[in-house]
Amino acid sequence: MERENCAQREAESGQCSGESMSRSEFSSGEKPLLGETVIFAMGASISIYRVPDIIRNLKDAGASVLPVMSQNSQTLITKTTMQWAAQNDVLDSLSGDMEHISIFENEPEKKVFLICPATYDQIGKFASGIADGIIDTMFAYALGHGIRIVIVPAMHLDMYKNIIITQNIEKLRNAGVTIVDPIIADEKAKIQDSEEIIDTIIRSGANKNGKNILIISGRSELPIDPVRSITNRSSGKTGIWLARWAYRTGFNKITIVGNASECFPSYVNLISCHLNIDFYSRAIDELRNSRYDYVIVSAALSDYEFEPSTKKIDSSRSLSLELQPAKKLKTILKEDFKIPIASFKLTHKDKKIAAENDEIIVVNYIEDNVIGSESGKYRYLIRGKEGKEELLTKSSMAQKLIRIIQEETGQ
Repeated sequence: MERENCAQREAESGQCSGESMSRSEFSSGEKPLLGETVIFAMGASISIYRVPDIIRNLKDAGASVLPVMSQNSQTLITKTTMQWAAQNDVLDSLSGDMEHISIFENEPEKKVFLICPATYDQIGKFASGIADGIIDTMFAYALGHGIRIVIVPAMHLDMYKNIIITQNIEKLRNAGVTIVDPIIADEKAKIQDSEEIIDTIIRSGANKNGKNILIISGRSELPIDPVRSITNRSSGKTGIWLARWAYRTGFNKITIVGNASECFPSYVNLISCHLNIDFYSRAIDELRNSRYDYVIVSAALSDYEFEPSTKKIDSSRSLSLELQPAKKLKTILKEDFKIPIASFKLTHKDKKIAAENDEIIVVNYIEDNVIGSESGKYRYLIRGKEGKEELLTKSSMAQKLIRIIQEETGQ
């Protein structure tokens, strides 16, 4: 499937910023990396200029950052810059105090060794067991000590594509090292955006459950002629947050059928669609062709069907449309695939909503102006049991729903 993430789209067309959704998460006080320490080692790549911003994002997410620099990396950016960004002293040499050991000793389960940018030379040394500098010596100890390791490559594209580094990366993956795939643009393998680095660090501490999840999300269009359609104001942000928390908590394959006003992470398998009929057909086809353990329907789908005109309707005359009620996609999927489904219901506060014994429903309210917003009031109905109303950000709402799904499915 065609995939496009925030940084990829920004690199190619400058259409959007990759950090907007995380800013809304962190500014609301949510700290998904609170209590974690990121030992941030940086190689001598020109892309090191991005590191201060990534450090800032990690700190905004709640992490403590300890910067580590090689001598070569200091020819590209100063220690003072990194010390200022991390608000911690920079480690750039080893002494008799054995810093490559002591830095990982206290609460090792809460520490992550991040190498970003990781150069061709460094990746080769890591894979070959060479430890003749500060960063590769720290890598050698961290790997043996069971520390989580995340590597973010950056180099020219031809270097990244050659068979030697391909084999080295595979060797590191087989050793339990997490590799964050780079953004391929302008004949370069560029550092991935901060959102995906943060998501991957969170995921590195999760139980990989091997489960696959299909998320149906975004706004739909019901065409009335070749150029006009009935649509809605859904942003699709809920689907992105559901995908991010599914990834953060260890889901294996994460597929989104739909669309969004923001960019999708590169780890999402995106099946893009806008027409209401395509939501139905592509979700059904995907479930027929691939195995999924859970489905979430958060899309704002049309409740009606209409046979569109094959020609543009004359705008000089009045127009009446007769819409027929459509069978709910959720109902079709339940009947045809017997798969657990969570769904969303946007309604008025004075309307009573009931969940069946096999359903999870997230209810939100038109009066709260939730469409396109970053927060709102939500109520979870779980297998016939009604929960209390909560004021949540979209991130917190998605995190809670993913947790409920894991608990209900025994993950």
